[in-house]
Amino acid sequence: MRTDLLLAILTGFLLSFAYPPYNLGLLAYWALIPLFYLLEEKRMAPAFRWGYLTGFFVIVGGVNVLVLSDILSLTLAIFIHPFYFALYSVLHVLLREKIGQRYLIAIPFLWVALEFVKGLNHFGFSSLNLGYTHPQYVLLLGDAASVAPYLLSFWICCLNVLIYAMLQNLQNRRKVAYLLLTAIVLLVIPLSCGYRTLEIPDVFDQVVTFCRKLGAV
Repeated sequence: MRTDLLLAILTGFLLSFAYPPYNLGLLAYWALIPLFYLLEEKRMAPAFRWGYLTGFFVIVGGVNVLVLSDILSLTLAIFIHPFYFALYSVLHVLLREKIGQRYLIAIPFLWVALEFVKGLNHFGFSSLNLGYTHPQYVLLLGDAASVAPYLLSFWICCLNVLIYAMLQNLQNRRKVAYLLLTAIVLLVIPLSCGYRTLEIPDVFDQVVTFCRKLGAV
């Protein structure tokens, strides 16, 4: 149970610092992996409970990202938003039980579908979509700005799945090499389109800024 709690907190921590104002978007590439480990071998009821708790940590850390009009909306958001993580967790387990290891392929589609549903409410939950960990990308996509967050969420979720799959198959070097090559291609695509968020100097700047903020706490 202690390990499960640490995994839930870790996902909340990584996602919280991936959003503005911290802008450590690179943390988003790893943020879902603790949740994936947390859901391993879980049945639906425990998955729901741990998913809700994970979502609670995420929204508590990401409160400064939400655009809410009053305390009541904020309170409702804190208690309602985690249900999306709980729902994801249940569907995650259901897919794993129904289709085996192929469920990993479905995870990015499931995640984005739930983000779309989440965006239909008026509480501002969509500002906690994975895509908004990279606001620069949304701006660069111009006319596609309304679709961009979902495309970015799909891309980020794919990277999480690939890294998780690599960690799960460390004994199979050939498979790890294939997955690593796929991840590199996914990283190169935005770079080749002119995105600058992943440039090495900027990553170093993000890390330095993050360390300074921790030192000021």
